[in-house]
This record gives sequence, structure tokens and C-alpha cells, in this order.
Amino acid sequence: MWGIINYFPIIKPSLQIIYTSIEKPRKKLVDMIGYENQNCPTLILSNKSPIYQNCGLLSVNGYNFLNNVRDIGRYYSHRFGTSYPRGA
Repeated sequence: MWGIINYFPIIKPSLQIIYTSIEKPRKKLVDMIGYENQNCPTLILSNKSPIYQNCGLLSVNGYNFLNNVRDIGRYYSHRFGTSYPRGA
């Protein structure tokens, strides 16, 4: 994900990046979106974030999120005009 953030710097100000350990369970993610949704990277959208169709958006416990690089890339392409992920 750092590659796309560095290549498209318009994205970074919209993010609050929280690092977590590689070991599971990843407590903060589990607390927010459940044990089965602790993949990294995960993009959890704020309540003010726009929603787009066909981005793989999931919803749990009142949180809208994307839990894989391809879906996050699709979301960024809609929101920021970045390039669309290959094979998508």
C-alpha cells in the first residue's frame, strides 16, 4: 500500500494509519470489525467517507471497510482518480 500512497500523495491526508503486529489476533481490528475480518491491509472508512459501488465494501458493527489491496485500490480509483487495479 505504501507504493500507491507515495505515487498518489493526494491519498495520504485522508488516512489515519495505524500499525499492528503481524501476529493474530489483531486486537484493534477484532474489536472493531470481528475476528474473521483482521486482514491487513484493511481500510476502515469514516462515517463521512463516500461510498462507491463495486469496490468490495463490507459492513460490520456499523463500520464500512475494505479488507484487501485490490478492493482498496478500486476505492481509491473512484475517490481520488488513481489508476484502476489490473485484473479487476
